[in-house]
Amino acid sequence: MKGAKLILEEQLQWASVDGFQKAISKQLVGNNETSGFSVFIEQIETEGRVPVHAHEEESFYYILEGEGMISLCDKTFHGCLGCAVYVPSWFDHGITNSGSSTLKYIEFKI
Repeated sequence: MKGAKLILEEQLQWASVDGFQKAISKQLVGNNETSGFSVFIEQIETEGRVPVHAHEEESFYYILEGEGMISLCDKTFHGCLGCAVYVPSWFDHGITNSGSSTLKYIEFKI
C-alpha cells in the first residue's frame, strides 16, 4: 500500500545516469511509490548535458539554479532560474549547461 513519505534531499545519494555528460540525479520518489509519477533533482556541471532523447513519460522541468539551453524538437530555448518546461510524451528534448555555474532542476515524470 502506498503511503505518505517525508523525503530529505540531503540524505539521498547522487547517481550518474547512462548517456548524461557531467550530470547526476537523485530520485526523490519513484512511480512504484506513487500513483504513476516520479520526481528527480538533477544537476549538470558546466559544459555538461543531457543529450536529446525521447521517452514515453511526459516530463516537467523547473530550474532551481543556473542556466542552460533547452532543446525541444527542432527548437532551442534559453532556460534560467524559475523557468518551467513541459515535454509531452515522445517529444525529443535535452538540456545543456550554458552557464558558468552548476545547473540544477527538478524533473517530474508522469
